[in-house]
Amino acid sequence: MSKRLPIIVAGAVATLVLFFIATGFGADLQVRIGQDEPIEDMVWSDVVLITVVPGVLAWGLAALLDRGRNGRIIWTLVALIVLVASFGLFAQLDLDTAGIIWQGDCTCCSD
Repeated sequence: MSKRLPIIVAGAVATLVLFFIATGFGADLQVRIGQDEPIEDMVWSDVVLITVVPGVLAWGLAALLDRGRNGRIIWTLVALIVLVASFGLFAQLDLDTAGIIWQGDCTCCSD
């Protein structure tokens, strides 16, 4: 068994714990997939998918790149690009990270 699988499972469990803590305190977690789409409530299965799918994709990419000479360097660069892109820096070119998160289509902990 790979060392990566327990890490993906631990990540999913950690996000589920945070999800249940947040909803237990009354947070109304909602998400909008696209600009013209309606806002939907997040459920536990959404949280698992949001954690497991990127984890498995990263695992596959790392396994593929481990076969090459510079696999670790390439994987690290790809991971950094994905991290930066996930904050919307490429789309908005704004250095205010908190502003980027709240300007997006995700509404978290709304009343």
